[in-house]
Amino acid sequence: MAAAAVFRRGRSQPSPSHVLGVLSDDVAALDASEHAWLLDQSASSPARRMRVWGLLDALGYHDASIIDQAGTPAPLLLSQPLIEACLAIPPYIMIAGGRDRALARAAFADLLPEMVARRVLKGETTRYFAAILARNREWIIDTLSDGELVRLGIVDRVRMRDVLRRDWRQSGVAAGSLYALIAAEA
Repeated sequence: MAAAAVFRRGRSQPSPSHVLGVLSDDVAALDASEHAWLLDQSASSPARRMRVWGLLDALGYHDASIIDQAGTPAPLLLSQPLIEACLAIPPYIMIAGGRDRALARAAFADLLPEMVARRVLKGETTRYFAAILARNREWIIDTLSDGELVRLGIVDRVRMRDVLRRDWRQSGVAAGSLYALIAAEA
């Protein structure tokens, strides 16, 4: 709900941790919208802003890793011509018929199992991840309440404990936020 309101107002997308409300006041006050792709999006539709954020998010998957030791990674699907082509496609075509990933499903219909090609939504793993979170609840509480993010002043300990006392396991936003925070602690 908070993210939807941000998109309607034309502002940048908040980070998942910001949505949870656990960032320290100093960190929450920082403006994360200074990336060139996010500048002056006031004329962009909410759908376009969401697509730009999705593409920007994909850049994080190509950070330095063990793969770099074998050579320089070249994320070809994030090349400028492909990014520009994707952004040129109107959102109503991307979700034709109210189907998530409609254009991609149509393009690869002959290669997809019929059940996948006809699917309306992406599909989800929320229940699976919720079960993992539930099994590890105490560890998560200890790790996130007393970890490096709290020690460094990035996350507010009191706010984090408050969030973790609630039943956050069924919320996709909360689960995604918690996974990001857990990964940062790892």
